[in-house]
Amino acid sequence: MGTYFGLHIEDSIANTRAIGAVMGGLLGGPVVGGLVGLTGGLHRYSMGGMTALSCMISTIVEGLLGGLVHSVLIRRGRPDKVFSPLTAGAITCVAELVQMLIILLIARPFDDALHLVSNIAAPMMVTNTVGAALFMRILLDKRAMFEKYTSAFSATALKVAASTEGILRQGFNEVNSMKVAQVLYQELDIGAVAITDREKLLAFYWYWRRSPSTGQTHFIRLYAESN
Repeated sequence: MGTYFGLHIEDSIANTRAIGAVMGGLLGGPVVGGLVGLTGGLHRYSMGGMTALSCMISTIVEGLLGGLVHSVLIRRGRPDKVFSPLTAGAITCVAELVQMLIILLIARPFDDALHLVSNIAAPMMVTNTVGAALFMRILLDKRAMFEKYTSAFSATALKVAASTEGILRQGFNEVNSMKVAQVLYQELDIGAVAITDREKLLAFYWYWRRSPSTGQTHFIRLYAESN
């Protein structure tokens, strides 16, 4: 997609392809980065142009570069740096510099390659660097959100367990089941609680507001009849 949405300049394409290659390597390691780079590179090569070969090679190198940084950070015990927007942006910026060098070394005629690099180097470095950093920032925000909800759910589960442990020690019957149902209803954001055994309903707890105009509320408590 980074290639398709790129801007055609002369016989080349100013693109954001480096983001996918670098992020694949940074998050998945050298193998993933190399495969992502190879896929993107072959696709770019199929589109032809003066820089087709150089862009294919540079995309593979970008993926491997991200994978190399991933391996180094993991070996040094710094996995937190893998998810750093600063790291993602810095590696992508370096990858774009490498790409420009590869274009100058491989693309011919050299004068055309130099003219192209002078036109696309700055915008591609800025857009890819910022894009990679923003992408990593989004991942961090998502992870923080999931961790927040996971912590909240864990705290609620522990609170419910502490509140119901003493009740269940007295036996699992209709009366105690109703007490447990009340605890579950009060602690959890749910509409109703039903507790059963293999044969019958032990307790059912449901909150129901009859009418907003009257403000009357009712708690319905049902016990199953013992067989």
